[in-house]
Amino acid sequence: MAPENIGATELVITTVTVEVKILTIGGKQVTLEMFRQLPQEHVIDPETLEFRGPLWGRVHYFWGECAEKEEAGHFHIVWQKGSELRRACVEENPFWDSEVTLHISNLEDDLDRINRIGMLQTGCIQMPSRSREEGEDWAKVGNWKLPYDDGDIRLLKNIWMQGEGYTFIREEAKESIQQRIQTLFDRLNQEVRRMLTFPPDDQQRIEAKSMIENRVIDIRSKWAKRYNQICALDQLFING
Repeated sequence: MAPENIGATELVITTVTVEVKILTIGGKQVTLEMFRQLPQEHVIDPETLEFRGPLWGRVHYFWGECAEKEEAGHFHIVWQKGSELRRACVEENPFWDSEVTLHISNLEDDLDRINRIGMLQTGCIQMPSRSREEGEDWAKVGNWKLPYDDGDIRLLKNIWMQGEGYTFIREEAKESIQQRIQTLFDRLNQEVRRMLTFPPDDQQRIEAKSMIENRVIDIRSKWAKRYNQICALDQLFING
């Protein structure tokens, strides 16, 4: 069906004012070169997941390695640290951020140490079993597991060797395991270690393991909120 005729008296032209925000310093508009010279520093603290200072806005300008990320959840922003300006790259995925990656890596190291302590302690009183998952061999004991060819598993295997002739080897393995547990415990960071007495019992280890896993979930959630706040920032225009 053809549209009905519209009378000229029904037409209205509306003028819309578009606000453009321009980044200036000392009354002069910032150029691309000046923007590149701003010190680069991470704006989101990897531990608190809070902004390290006030945000001024987003700048749609990418160069170097960042040029490939222009359409891939990657923002450049200007923010204020004290009385100075900084620029920052903000990734949509927190695990692409170098500071967050280091923080997560430290948590994963702690988790690995807790798993090993659990495996070694429990394995001294219960023989590890062997399973195959996704093409890899794993030794399991209680709530804990490690790759089957790991050096810690070899220590546990010495404890469970059969025959009277292996008594000395078993005692030596137990002593080595105790030293290994002490070393792992000493390397745990202070936050996790506060949850553990030495030697840690199974419940303490499980609670510490859960704390780290929940922390990783919390990082993802809070980072998403900060990223959405950055998405909502005004775009700042700078001279070419």
